[in-house]
Amino acid sequence: MTLFYDTESNGLVGTLPLEIGHLSKLENLLLRNEKGITGSIPTTLAKIPTLHQLTMDNNKLVGPIPQQLYTMSSLRYINFENNALTGSLSKEVGLLQGLEALVLSKNQLQGEIPWESLASTRITYLGLSSNKFSGTIGDSIRDCRDLQFLYVDNNELV
Repeated sequence: MTLFYDTESNGLVGTLPLEIGHLSKLENLLLRNEKGITGSIPTTLAKIPTLHQLTMDNNKLVGPIPQQLYTMSSLRYINFENNALTGSLSKEVGLLQGLEALVLSKNQLQGEIPWESLASTRITYLGLSSNKFSGTIGDSIRDCRDLQFLYVDNNELV
């Protein structure tokens, strides 16, 4: 049985509780268009061993992407689009070897894109538009062999 929790525009308000990490059989978590959801992404999400899809787009989340999320071998799809996330995309993203889609567009993320790390995933969709990423795309993008969709516009790439 697939356990799924989906909300969209339900008027949820407040920060996400740390207890969310106790949902040990949850496979898909979608919290979309909840402009009342504030605060940071709970590090305790990393305690959910079955989580395949993590979607928290169009909210008001702030702060960095927790390092703990990069240890979640079950994650296939991450979408944090249109929040106010800061910091960088860690090289640890390469630990998510089954990652197929990563959508971080419309945030305030910066630094260089870790192409070498992304190449060790199964990434097919990479959405990083409208951030503050810098550096170059470089030759290592060719090692992202499964990549089909790449969105990096409106950054500080050269």
